[in-house]
Formats: sequence, structure tokens, C-alpha cells
Amino acid sequence: MNILCYDPIYQNDQFIASIQELMDLRHAHGIQKEKTWIKYVELEDALRGADYVTLHVPLLRDGETDKPTYHLINEKTLKLMKPTAYLINSSRGPVVDEVAVAKALKEKVIAGAALDVFEKEPLPPDSPLLDPEIADRCRVFTISPAVRELRASMSILKKAWPAVACRV
Repeated sequence: MNILCYDPIYQNDQFIASIQELMDLRHAHGIQKEKTWIKYVELEDALRGADYVTLHVPLLRDGETDKPTYHLINEKTLKLMKPTAYLINSSRGPVVDEVAVAKALKEKVIAGAALDVFEKEPLPPDSPLLDPEIADRCRVFTISPAVRELRASMSILKKAWPAVACRV
């Protein structure tokens, strides 16, 4: 599988080179038949070219940065995706405009979506993501009350710790 990467802030070329080396070794040793690649591209190119769009970003709102991620996936960006593409969000709920995703699924702009984080948690019963018309193309995964409580506790603790940014 080829991999398209987008990061507006930081491009770790050494990481990409090491992944490419592993891909090349897998091909050279016959573990995979086709030669594959990994590379950085612009967001629009990643959305246009991907079969699976997975989101791994922090939630950054307007005013916090010059590259906000709030509703990064919206009606405009969804229309860039292939009609056979799938959206997977496990980063932060508000990174995805849920109304736009539901609309895109209804209109078959994209093939499907899998979400385990939402703009409002727990997911309200009247969420457009729960529309029976898109149930065959939209998978929503909810967390238990215990996990929700743990997240809230960690959030409180996090405020007491210094902010550290790591990229792996």
C-alpha cells in the first residue's frame, strides 16, 4: 500500500526515508509483490489520491494557530476525496464536521466513514451520523462511561503538567 502523508508544520524526512527503506526491503525479499512508496504531499493531493484517509491531528482552533484543524474535514474537503474512499477519524471529534460527513455519505460523495470521537460526547441520539439511511456506510464507535471518566481525569491532570510536543 502506498502512503501519502500531510503535515502542515513538520516533515520528518528521516522517518519517511526509514519507512521507504522497509517498504523496499519487503519488496526485494518477496514479502510484497508490488513496489510501494511513502511521501509527503499537500492536503488536497492527499485527499484526492487516498483510498483511506486517517486523521491523526490535535484539535487546534482559529486563533490558536495559523493552521487550525477544527473542521479540517468539511464539505469542501470531503468533495476532494474519491467516491470510493473511506474516512477514519480517531484523533479529535471536532476535526470532522459531522453534518458534512453525514451529507457526504447520503449523497455518496465518499464510500464510508468510521469515527470513534465526536464533536459532542457521548454522541447525541439525534446526531446525523446515526441516520439509518447511512448506517451501512457509517460506523460509529462509542466509549464506555468509565473510559469517558478516565479521559476527564487525565484532562485535569494534563493541565498541571507542562506541555510537551512529540512526533514519532
